[in-house]
Amino acid sequence: MRFSYNIVICDADHYIPLAQAAEEASYNALAIPDSVCYPKEASSKYANGSREFLESAPFMDALIAVPGIHNWRQRVCKRRYRGAGGI
Repeated sequence: MRFSYNIVICDADHYIPLAQAAEEASYNALAIPDSVCYPKEASSKYANGSREFLESAPFMDALIAVPGIHNWRQRVCKRRYRGAGGI
C-alpha cells in the first residue's frame, strides 16, 4: 500500500519540515495542489458556518513549493548515499 501526504493551507516555512516528517514516516509521496481556490460563496456550510479562515490563509504556488522541496530532497539524498554508490 502506498501513502501520500497532502500539504495545503500552511505557512511556507512548514513545507520542508512536513516533507521531512513525511519521509521519516515512510510516506511515498507528497501531494501539493497546483491551484487552490475557494469561491466567495458556496451552497454548503462549513462546520463552524464561517469561511473567514480562508481570507488570511497562506497558499504557496506549486511552481515554487515543488522545486524547493526537490532541492532539499536532492541534498538529503546526496549526503545519505554519497559513499554508498547511490545517487
